[in-house]
Amino acid sequence: MSTRRSRIEMEREEEERRRQRLRRRREEKRRRQKRKVILLRIVLLCVFAAIILSIVFGVRSCNRKIAAAKTLETQHTELMKSLKDISSDPMECARALAARYDYDTALKVLTTTTDYQSNAEMVAAVQEYQAAKQTLVSVDVMTVEQLTFHSLIVDENHAAAMAGNDATVAAANQNTMSVTAFNQYLQQLYDQGYVLVRMSDIATFTEDADGSKKMKKGEILLPEGKKPLVLSQEDVTYSATLAGAGYGTRMILGEDGTPVTEYKLGDGSVASGDYDVVPCLDTFIEQHPDFSYRGARGILALKGADGFLGYRTEEEKNSAKTLIEALKDEGWEFASNGYGDVSYASTFDQFQADVDSWQEQTGKWLGDVNILLYPYGVDIGSWTDYGSDDQKYTYLKEKGFCYFSNEDEQNAHLIQIRDDYVRQIRKNASTSS
Repeated sequence: MSTRRSRIEMEREEEERRRQRLRRRREEKRRRQKRKVILLRIVLLCVFAAIILSIVFGVRSCNRKIAAAKTLETQHTELMKSLKDISSDPMECARALAARYDYDTALKVLTTTTDYQSNAEMVAAVQEYQAAKQTLVSVDVMTVEQLTFHSLIVDENHAAAMAGNDATVAAANQNTMSVTAFNQYLQQLYDQGYVLVRMSDIATFTEDADGSKKMKKGEILLPEGKKPLVLSQEDVTYSATLAGAGYGTRMILGEDGTPVTEYKLGDGSVASGDYDVVPCLDTFIEQHPDFSYRGARGILALKGADGFLGYRTEEEKNSAKTLIEALKDEGWEFASNGYGDVSYASTFDQFQADVDSWQEQTGKWLGDVNILLYPYGVDIGSWTDYGSDDQKYTYLKEKGFCYFSNEDEQNAHLIQIRDDYVRQIRKNASTSS
């Protein structure tokens, strides 16, 4: 009896152990499944987080690219606006800039174009201009010459005939050259390696760390062997006396919007074309863009007692505003050449009256003018430095002048660069050629 009971108990215990094993296996299975679910959730969360992050950073990257593209586009647009005298096509614009040695701006035009990286022609041009830029050398700005011209003779026979009856015409004929001679002279200058620059390329005001402004030497970068030259034209008046003596009558804008000179023909009709310094030089530079350093043309020194550019009345001068702006856009600069027949070596009262008259009758139509080509080439003093004790210089400085030019036929070039002014001699091309 006891043996049977013992067997039954043993079977019960075995059954209990079996049930326990089943429970443990089920618990272990549930735990494994739970771990799998948790792991799967973690994986899904990681994948989801990765997707979210990629979207966020992708959008940010895209936004940055869009912003960068917009910035480039804005820079390009602003740059092209400032180059309104050149083609709106980036490649043509860059070629024109490179032709006049302005490689930095040419590179900006191309590299700020939005499709630059994918444009093989632009990439090749950038490499070409970068290499060309490395060949430029810095010239000595203290050796820059200035040549000055007067209104050109259109009809030499008529001018010679009129000279016998008018001393003014005779004097003018001795002081200038013909249109034909001027064009030949430009070719000679070009063949000799000259390149036109501005007086401000020689030196310009630079702000120091303390906020003060002082004239500092500029840097003119040209190919080896090229020589910088400032060109000026004095007394661009087109006086009534000369207008009927074989000279041009006034400057106007031609049908294409470029400056030309009118000339009265023998039959009384009026022709317009390359009849004076400005249109002749513009045409030459169009054919030889490397004759102009970064768009430089020349200085037009205006008087006023008999008008300027062929305009005499207030109404006529007002109508010349568009012409004046067109000349500035081309790269021409304006200067004072005095108002009347007054030497600035005269008394202070005479000098002051002439300066004031020029400001009131001529300067107000031109905007800011800081260049003075001394009337008749006569300086206010010697070649000793101007100073605060010089009453005339102080007055000119108050009027905004800081670039001065007198005539000196003895020296090839002579330049002073001081803290507050630049002084350069000029030579009359008709007497020095």
